[in-house]
Amino acid sequence: MRKTMATMDAQPHLSPTRPPVPEVAAPRAGAPGGQAAGQTQAPAVEASKFSFWYGAVQALHDIDLSIPERRVTALIGPSGCGKSTFLRSINRMNDLIPGVRHTGDVCLHGRSVYERGEDVVHLRKRLKQLYEEITQY
Repeated sequence: MRKTMATMDAQPHLSPTRPPVPEVAAPRAGAPGGQAAGQTQAPAVEASKFSFWYGAVQALHDIDLSIPERRVTALIGPSGCGKSTFLRSINRMNDLIPGVRHTGDVCLHGRSVYERGEDVVHLRKRLKQLYEEITQY
């Protein structure tokens, strides 16, 4: 029996019946972004034990994350949880803020973005990130 909105409002602890979540099919070998069964794809972006501080305030805590190439990936969380801080760390936009520091590493195609001598302008051009606000570099 389906509950109406009026019934739900009167009994907020009840949730409506939801349809089952469809399964996501695995990509086919040879399809764009697909790979043959048993093969593993090297990550495009990989964070390893990455932590980040704004002065004495720690914003990120030991992030371990692999983002495969040619896959849509979403970072979802409440305001202030560190999504933008992490994204800005990938292309080193946080370097422009005085008093920041990090531990761990973030790699782009197997190469550390924090490697000594990394050309950050070239790095930022390769990433081509879109921002909510206009960001010039």
